[in-house]
Amino acid sequence: MSTSATIIVEIDGRYHSVYLHSDGSHLAWKCLNEHYTDRAKVEALVDLGDLSYLQPSIECPEGHSFAHPVRGYTIAYMRDRGETDPSLRALITPDLEDHIGAQYCYLFNEDDKWVKV
Repeated sequence: MSTSATIIVEIDGRYHSVYLHSDGSHLAWKCLNEHYTDRAKVEALVDLGDLSYLQPSIECPEGHSFAHPVRGYTIAYMRDRGETDPSLRALITPDLEDHIGAQYCYLFNEDDKWVKV
């Protein structure tokens, strides 16, 4: 059984979010706070769309895929699993409540701080 999470970033008063399938509890919280403290990197993470696994890097090294993950690199549904469903892209709305629903929800606010919602 997976522990899901929603990762949300606030940009100009709108909320952009993606679903994280696995390890969404304290492991995701720790990874976000240690490796995703720069706004540009957080926005790039959300731009990947929904995620299977969150890891310290969002880069895609040679040979990295869902079937053959490279340790330390995030796995995204569209980029690394080849899934093309448009629903796997970031949800963008002006209402934070639209993004809350997973077991854990993490918001990178306009003060560039992670908060649990």
